[in-house]
Amino acid sequence: MSTTYIIGFIVGIICVVLVCAFKRNVLHQKGRNEDLDERQKIINGQAYKIAFFTLMAANLVYAFVESNLETVHINNFVGIFACYCAAIMAYAGYSIFHDSYYGIKNQDKRYLTFFTLMGIVCGISAVIQIAKGNLVEDGVIGDTGMFICCSVLMLSIVIMTLIHKAIRKNDED
Repeated sequence: MSTTYIIGFIVGIICVVLVCAFKRNVLHQKGRNEDLDERQKIINGQAYKIAFFTLMAANLVYAFVESNLETVHINNFVGIFACYCAAIMAYAGYSIFHDSYYGIKNQDKRYLTFFTLMGIVCGISAVIQIAKGNLVEDGVIGDTGMFICCSVLMLSIVIMTLIHKAIRKNDED
């Protein structure tokens, strides 16, 4: 392994720790009730089931395409990561559209801000890597694909939440 790879990995771990600390301190302030009610817990269970089957289907399709068609030019790690992102997107979509993604009395504006910033940062990272010519490495879409997947995931959660809010507001009017 190269030194830059090891440094990047360590910096990535530090960023994950900082994001988790930010999430814990800012999004989960004391005195806020973020628990789910019974209905939301049931919907959450259904969403996990949908995410599980989405992950299995995505992995099956990816494995089939990877092994049989010989046209996939994606790094295996990026392909599997994309499958996980599809499962997370299925979970988030089902939960959001059934009012179970955010806790009781929770202000989703903080989450929307967080997801938007993360999506933009990942998108900017992807654009920078693409501009440097790092999207395709040895004829295979490399690790830059993970930035693209993360950006699409985060921004799609924001878009789904905004669509659900607009639908709910339209129904109330």
